[in-house]
Amino acid sequence: MRFRAAAWLAAGVLLATADAGRSEVLSAADAVRETLARNPQIALALAQVAEREGQSFESRGLFDASFFLDSQFDFRRQALAGEVLKEESKRRIQLELVDRFFTNAAADIDRFLADGDIDESSLLFGNTDQRSVNGCGPTQTKVEIDLGADIEGNDQGTVFMCLNASENFGSVQSIAVSFGDFIDENGNNLGPFSLESLSTLKMFLRLEQISPRLQDFQQELIKLLNDQGRIALRITRQVAEAARFARARLGRLPDEQESIDFQTSLGTRHRFRNGIGLTPTLELRATEENFSGKLHIVQFGDSTTSNLFTATARLALDFPLGKNSGRASVQATERAADANLRAARALAVQTASDQSLETLRAYWRLAAAQESAAELDRSLAIRLQIDQAVADLIEGHELPAVERKRSSAQVAQARAQLTQARQQLETARLELARAMGIEGETPRVAELGAEDLAPYVALPTLDGAAAAAAVEKARALRADLAANERFVEANQILREAARRNLRPEVTLAVNVSYSGLEESFEDRFYDMEGFWKAASGKTVGPSYGIALRFALPIGNNEARGRLLQAESNLDSAEIDKVDLSRKIGINVQQAIASLDRVRRELEQRASNLENQRKTLEASFELLKVGDITVIDTLTTEDQLTQATLSWIEAARAYAELQTQIRYETNTLLGEPGYEADPRALELRPFSEPVL
Repeated sequence: MRFRAAAWLAAGVLLATADAGRSEVLSAADAVRETLARNPQIALALAQVAEREGQSFESRGLFDASFFLDSQFDFRRQALAGEVLKEESKRRIQLELVDRFFTNAAADIDRFLADGDIDESSLLFGNTDQRSVNGCGPTQTKVEIDLGADIEGNDQGTVFMCLNASENFGSVQSIAVSFGDFIDENGNNLGPFSLESLSTLKMFLRLEQISPRLQDFQQELIKLLNDQGRIALRITRQVAEAARFARARLGRLPDEQESIDFQTSLGTRHRFRNGIGLTPTLELRATEENFSGKLHIVQFGDSTTSNLFTATARLALDFPLGKNSGRASVQATERAADANLRAARALAVQTASDQSLETLRAYWRLAAAQESAAELDRSLAIRLQIDQAVADLIEGHELPAVERKRSSAQVAQARAQLTQARQQLETARLELARAMGIEGETPRVAELGAEDLAPYVALPTLDGAAAAAAVEKARALRADLAANERFVEANQILREAARRNLRPEVTLAVNVSYSGLEESFEDRFYDMEGFWKAASGKTVGPSYGIALRFALPIGNNEARGRLLQAESNLDSAEIDKVDLSRKIGINVQQAIASLDRVRRELEQRASNLENQRKTLEASFELLKVGDITVIDTLTTEDQLTQATLSWIEAARAYAELQTQIRYETNTLLGEPGYEADPRALELRPFSEPVL
């Protein structure tokens, strides 16, 4: 019976030491990879990087060239009054005077021709070449009236009048029409026709009895008079008709005047990083003066003021000479934003290292809980075998019945330990899932498993002589320390800018321009042809202006306050940098010292574990020959279980310290650089040396 119990015990040991299957064994590298891809803290750090990138772009936008287009349209309507009303009344009265005068002149010529014995012979033909008429007195006003074209488009000539000044715009003193001089059949210029010439010719009538030559001369004069009279009659009637037609086209006197002012400016603005501003612009302006209810044609009663088009090319320069001048002041915001962006990227890398450290700590706890649960499961299996062996021995009356109670108590204790270990295993799985960012995937969390701790226990330690080198390497590679250095750099830039901006504001502004002008009655304000004519025609320039602006704030509290804030922020950043550097050195030295201590403790526990295994093997041999009892064997097995659990705990601590040293020296994720994408990093193999 003792031999059968010993056989059961040996079979129980073999069964308990068999490796239990795991649904998913996640490597440490895979755990870190998922952490970098899904951890919310890393995502938050990347969001802060994106925010800093936005601030950097915003600060860079201060120097972006900008295109601008400013347009303005003003339309005003007002009652016609003053000089404009007077001029429009004058236009109409002048045409009425022309009509009245030439109507009367035509009647006079008609009567003159009717009084004489004039035949129908014709010697002369009129010439339509225009001729200006002078001869107004010094106190008279010469008025030139263009009669325009008739309905068929024929030019109606120009009327010249000499007016005496009066309240009703004057009375006609003399008048002429520019239809040209009279030319005889041989091409001789006989001079312009006038009523005075008719009177002179009339003097020679009825003188044929004095001399035959006078009679011949009389006949020639009569012929000439006949020709000139008929032509003069035709001309005067045409002029009168043209004046009436022109007056009819003008229509009634307008009541309202419309003014249009259209302005547009287009150009670009440039601000250079030394503070100088450059603004080239093209300014276009068009003005119109029209009368309400009139066609936009002068001959039909519209305003005689031409549409005015102006094109101006302007170049403006601003030179800051005091505050906000020089690269140190103007570019400070951009440079500080870039430094803060690089700091945010370094902090994102550091956050990836931080979260990887937390993941690996949870990973080692899961590995330890997993191996502890497996060990307690093996122990429970052995105790169940021993309990069955005790039951068989009691049944064979080889052990007293009280031994069954002691054995059952040991089994119950083993069950309780295993239950607690399994609870710790589930807790470790949840902690790892939370660190990785997959806590919502419940089925997967329940199947998480870790690698064995044994390969990591074999990693070498660092001796005390390597501590100084490890500290230097940590200070050279730590991303958070690099981020602090960039924060210090950003605050130094802002402090220097604030110090320079204590100066008063002094700005020198210079502008140079060329302009062109075009007057037109045909092009409206919206016609680009008018602007093109103004720009491509004769230009005038250069016109230039110089301005000096000076501003001295009383007290200058705003600038002084910014300087104090910048100095305070710089002091805080420098303190944080020094403090972090000190903590890194302390943490590295403590981790190396703890690693050496835990290594010695691990070796001691491994030695104790080996001794306990040998003792248990000897106990089974003694149990076979009956030299010890089953209870003695059970006690020895319990000691082996506790030694194994102790070794597992030491192995977990050793793996965590190996991870801690790599974290402190920023070699946990390899050599990522301070601006690497955290999601692209990989766990550095633990087989690679730290130094």
